[in-house]
Amino acid sequence: MTRLFTYRLLNMNTKERPSINVIDALRANHDDLKEFIDSLGEDEWQMDSACEGWRVQDVFAHVTSNLKQFADPDPPSDEQDVLSAEEAMEALVAPRKDWSPDELIEEYGEDSFKYEQPIVSAVEFFQDLPETDIIVIATAREKRHIDHTLNVLEYIGMPFDQWIFDLGAGPRVVVNDIKPPGAAGN
Repeated sequence: MTRLFTYRLLNMNTKERPSINVIDALRANHDDLKEFIDSLGEDEWQMDSACEGWRVQDVFAHVTSNLKQFADPDPPSDEQDVLSAEEAMEALVAPRKDWSPDELIEEYGEDSFKYEQPIVSAVEFFQDLPETDIIVIATAREKRHIDHTLNVLEYIGMPFDQWIFDLGAGPRVVVNDIKPPGAAGN
């Protein structure tokens, strides 16, 4: 048996900048996901998912661990390894492999509301940027996800000028070489 859960975005217009409707869509997704996970039987949690090597339960552990890191990230360690995006996701899921579905649902329930404020702040930040600003987004996401990523961002109206993929996990340093007006190239 195959069961699908799909994300939905509400009232999005790609010709406009991002709106608070993104938050409405995330709330709706939360409700849909909660309804979906509550409907799963014990056998369904253990089924293989479309993500190679992960059960349905592991995919949900991915969701809960990412929400937790997004809302309340662990402090970086002094000996942090540079991981690919896939390795970083596996590192978050691995400690939860032996958790029961109930433990994962409890973690999701405790932390799911915390994702909202950073997203509201980010949407407001991007809404307030002048149209002339150049937006460069850097991510650990692998290039094989580029089409999907760009399609979603275009759909929600997220402005950007350039993407840098495949950076791996870890800290980043950004240097902006602002030149005074009238200087060469300005």
